[in-house]
Amino acid sequence: MVTVGSTVYTNAIVTVAEVLSVGSYSPTSTEDNYNNTLNQLSIPIVSVGSNLYYNVICTVGKVVSIGSSYPWVNTNLFNTPATFSNVINSKFKLTSSLVQAFTLNNRSRYLIADTITPSNTSNFLSLSSAPISKDESFGTNQGYSLISSNLTTSSSTQNYLYSIFQAVSSADGNFRFDSHMNPNDSMDYDSSNNTLLFTNNFGLTSSKFNGYITFSYDPVTHLVQSRNRFIHSLNSSPVSSLAQTSYTEVYVADSNFKASNFYIKQSGGVYSLVSSASDATPLFIFNAPFDFGIPKDFNPSSTAYVSNSPAPFIVKINSSILESKSAPQSVYNTLRSIYKNQVSVVGNDSGTKFYADSMLNTIIDTAKSNNFSLRYNPLIYRAYRDATLSYTLVSDDVADGVPGQRLVPYVYFTNEADSSGQYHPMMVIVHYGNQASPQSKFKLTQLLVLTKECSVLLMKTVMYCDSKMLYLRMVKSNFKQAQQLLSIG
Repeated sequence: MVTVGSTVYTNAIVTVAEVLSVGSYSPTSTEDNYNNTLNQLSIPIVSVGSNLYYNVICTVGKVVSIGSSYPWVNTNLFNTPATFSNVINSKFKLTSSLVQAFTLNNRSRYLIADTITPSNTSNFLSLSSAPISKDESFGTNQGYSLISSNLTTSSSTQNYLYSIFQAVSSADGNFRFDSHMNPNDSMDYDSSNNTLLFTNNFGLTSSKFNGYITFSYDPVTHLVQSRNRFIHSLNSSPVSSLAQTSYTEVYVADSNFKASNFYIKQSGGVYSLVSSASDATPLFIFNAPFDFGIPKDFNPSSTAYVSNSPAPFIVKINSSILESKSAPQSVYNTLRSIYKNQVSVVGNDSGTKFYADSMLNTIIDTAKSNNFSLRYNPLIYRAYRDATLSYTLVSDDVADGVPGQRLVPYVYFTNEADSSGQYHPMMVIVHYGNQASPQSKFKLTQLLVLTKECSVLLMKTVMYCDSKMLYLRMVKSNFKQAQQLLSIG
């Protein structure tokens, strides 16, 4: 696309009189721009063979041909949703004082501080954003450190979210604490020094040592006391006739737990279990300033939470396979060669953007020469693609996912015609069906009776349970016929 004044031209072919300058990565614009006064063409990306050059400025010799044209529209008019990361990094302002809670309620969320009147110097229990380690077998996060943080007037929404914990009633009559931001993880301890931390209890892990501790809370002394510990493990089994694995979570009481009836102590930002109540730190519980409960309209009968164990979850495919260029079943290798350049790199990339924009230009010209029009302004498709590819998983809430992974690894355009010569241009969105923020889908009040696979998805979110192709028709056409034209899995 080349912008000349108030008009955008597609597939313009010109001869170059002189190359004035070649810049460096990254592109400073998303489209070519022609200065009629200076006869200079500014091009953000130029492809020469297998090489890409950035921010090239040249003078134009002769205009050989022009594809189509349409009025220039300010791309800022097409606003896309902000990423979850950007949203939660904004400053959060409390509209009212925190309300103290004296008892723990099942599935309620709380802030926990060391002062009865929260202030800028109060120490709040918080989760570190950096994982302790990676699982050697699956690459998932093993857990996170428990730290103290100050929630001040300059704190972000993210600071608050990492300090919110959900109390979940246990079969022993006590409560475990789950992280709101990373619901796969529950409060546990390091047996070597009794330091408290959070470990992976609801995700894909090969660890045989992870687990969770149950606690009780005394509203008079304000001491939190450990009671029991349960060890987490996964039983795996192959799914018949499919190259998939089903995982069932198992929890067994830890008979070697030596810190039962200990108390939580905070010292120097570190939380640990101590045997004496006199050494413990009084902790005050406050209702979370956000309402993450189930709306009344979604549970009009106020049905209580069930106590059944989480349903097994199925892992179908690994991202390293789906997003590779060598695996036969990858997206790249299931596409026709004409489309491969659009998916050669995962996520936002100047190279794939160049080829995606080029294919979009081809679709625009095809529409003009075949007397049909696109549903939306072409710049909307571009804006949507660029924004969608920037979204990543933020919460550690997906059984086999890791924060930072792409929610949508690829968005590409196709321009296929059927046997009668009718074109069916598509914007294809390859996605994992997850959102960036905490979902806690395995914490429903009741298991819905759907198909077996759907029920599993409702109870446990799995990143790669099923990668999906979303076909967005760019014109009115026969969808099934258009889909059959694409050589994809």
